Amino acid sequence: RRAYLRGHWIDLLALIPIVRQFRLLRLLRLLRLVRTFAGIYRALLHVERLLGNRQIAAIAVIWLAILVLTSFGMYVAEQGVNEAVSSPLDALWWGITTMTTVGYGDVYPITPEGRVAAAVLMVLGISLFGVLTATATGLVIRGDADAEQASDPVTQIERLFALHTAGALTANEYRATKAMLLGRLS
Repeated sequence: RRAYLRGHWIDLLALIPIVRQFRLLRLLRLLRLVRTFAGIYRALLHVERLLGNRQIAAIAVIWLAILVLTSFGMYVAEQGVNEAVSSPLDALWWGITTMTTVGYGDVYPITPEGRVAAAVLMVLGISLFGVLTATATGLVIRGDADAEQASDPVTQIERLFALHTAGALTANEYRATKAMLLGRLS
């Protein structure tokens, strides 16, 4: 009980009938959602550093935002009306199966609002999969071109010179590595 009150004290204030303005405080719950998305975004920035690609991180954030928002809309619209949606996790399950176009059919909307959320998720879900496929294909193609260019001795000598100019390599290191690369050309 204490743990619930610590996490939901705004709801307790909103229940007091004398002070109706406290009901507006329930909107502060949305700040938790914003904080959660900010945390997810920061985590994805770390993943981006590992992967080295901002496009994938942006698509993942957009995908998660659409999934959570439409699942939340589905839950709000269907809660108490649709027996298949009895918890937010049921709505999230529906969102994942809908967005990935699996659509088992075990959970489906019956209210007009739920159907709007479903339509939005269907259109955005299939669009995002197209964007994801195009981005992944672009990364593969660009990766092949970058790998091919990186193995070119002339490109390697240019990079070597840039490192030498920046002071990252001594003159002796530069000459020795350049001689080795030129030896590969012959």
